Amino acid sequence: MAGSGLRILTAFPSLGPVGEEFAWYPFQGSRPPDLLTIGQWLAGARHWHFAFAWLFAANALLYTVYLFASGEWRRRLFFPSRDARNAWETVLHDLRLRKAAPAEHGLYNGMQRLTYTGVLAVAPLLVLSRHPPGGPRRPGAVHGGARGPGGAPPQDRRRHDSRPAAPAGGLTMDRRTRRAFLASGVRSAGLLALGGLACDSSRPHAGFLGAMERFNEKFQSALFDPQRLAPELPEEDATEPGEFPAYKISREFPLAPAGWALSVRGLVSRPLILSSAELARLPRTSLRVRHHCVEGWSAVASWQGVRLAEVARLAGLDPRVRYVEFRSFDSGYSSSWDLESALHPQTILAYGMNGEPLGPEYGAPLRLYSAVKLGYKMVKYLSEVSFLPVRTGGYWEDRGYEWFAGV
Repeated sequence: MAGSGLRILTAFPSLGPVGEEFAWYPFQGSRPPDLLTIGQWLAGARHWHFAFAWLFAANALLYTVYLFASGEWRRRLFFPSRDARNAWETVLHDLRLRKAAPAEHGLYNGMQRLTYTGVLAVAPLLVLSRHPPGGPRRPGAVHGGARGPGGAPPQDRRRHDSRPAAPAGGLTMDRRTRRAFLASGVRSAGLLALGGLACDSSRPHAGFLGAMERFNEKFQSALFDPQRLAPELPEEDATEPGEFPAYKISREFPLAPAGWALSVRGLVSRPLILSSAELARLPRTSLRVRHHCVEGWSAVASWQGVRLAEVARLAGLDPRVRYVEFRSFDSGYSSSWDLESALHPQTILAYGMNGEPLGPEYGAPLRLYSAVKLGYKMVKYLSEVSFLPVRTGGYWEDRGYEWFAGV
């Protein structure tokens, strides 16, 4: 958990190279030794983290059962009538404001019981809250922030996959590569010691990690409520102009081909070809919700467009449809969704942002936007929507990231 968590933490843009805006001193420009991390890259680390989080959940459940079954909770929890005076006297004594030590109070003093109870009370609130302590984390210099020559982000910033590329011209091993090789060997030995769980960070959809991903996916699906809405945010919460990161996989921001139109196909009664003008004539909706990136940052903008559910209604879905595939003209970028998430009231085909026509850097002329998925699921530069009976993959999903990716 610690090793995968450290790898996830260092994917946050504020831990970027020295000199980038928002860099988080003193960690800027450095990355933790491979020996201390697990997962190799962000997607692999997330699979490790969410797989083994269930061990902590099971441990917490068993411990809670033990506390109440054994009656131990009476000795450990804070009761004001019994422990308040002792807690206060303990604080004064520890601050050297009271000479006499507090009277014996059993195995735990009042302050220990208060701390213990506070942790038990606060921890579930942190888990259930929408944001970590200190509020949402603003985007750092990534994708749409600091850029290399010509306005393009550095190559290692065009992708969530931070694994080093294979060297050209054969197998060469420098000092850094040897250290990485040795660190990988140590980690592998540790994983074998876990009992041969077939955990391969480079193939997170396979073996134990893949099984846990499928379990987590079913758990997320069970929690998903197709009628529950994310809170609409006030205008003052909007991210400052220019700070909402832009992202693409092409070398340059793609421009719509001449005569662009959205193709709606698959198991539908009426396949559609919708031009920008035809999309604009459909019932318009607007939403301002928080955008969550897999790297850890969040941002807010308002989006204008048409609900995908309205397009699905016009096309007439076959009862066998279970999934929706989205394709783009951004070098083949794609993603696929479960039907319930796609038809959520806050899933739209957006042609406007902050009251203005969608710009090329944000997916013009049309992009997918939703309050219920992580950012990499929201395909920009849309060209095709297909309603399907079977599940397909996606650009990042095929590279190891979670398929469901709900928020």
